[in-house]
Amino acid sequence: MKATFLILYLLPAIYLAGQENKWKSITLDEVLTISLPAGFSQQDTSITANGITVNSRIIQSNTGACILYISVDSSSKLLEVHDTKSAHISLEGIGEGICFQYSQAGYKCERSDTAIEKIPGKKFLIYENKNDLALLGYVFRANNKTYRVFSTVSNNPKECLRPNDLNKLLASVKFNVGNIKEYKFYSKL
Repeated sequence: MKATFLILYLLPAIYLAGQENKWKSITLDEVLTISLPAGFSQQDTSITANGITVNSRIIQSNTGACILYISVDSSSKLLEVHDTKSAHISLEGIGEGICFQYSQAGYKCERSDTAIEKIPGKKFLIYENKNDLALLGYVFRANNKTYRVFSTVSNNPKECLRPNDLNKLLASVKFNVGNIKEYKFYSKL
């Protein structure tokens, strides 16, 4: 009887604890769908400088092991991608800009080529020194938007370079290639 009562008493707590770990699929726009742990926060911002306006949608989720960030940035200045070369230049420019931004803040930044679902992008390792990795991130471009997926480092040293939560997020990334104007050029990169 006491065991049954204890189980019934703890059931709501067990249910709520299970809810915290559930991931929810989110369609960010016509190009990208991802999954994040329930309880994420979202913020929309807009910045204008030198006559160029950048609108950003930033989603953040604290998983306990790390913090996941996803952002979609769109600019009033169109970056024309009309062939394979301009697609490559666009990705390189975004990569250089991100590394420059973090180097100005005193971090080192390494970048390399990557791809998810045949969409080319850049992978970033951002750190103060090799033993203190701060961020791991991925950047992609489509339809004059920049998609960034970043993760702080896990508290678990075994997961330092690819936290399980980031792996789960990256596995959930779904690009709707039919809606990506540059896809015909990306498939040749």
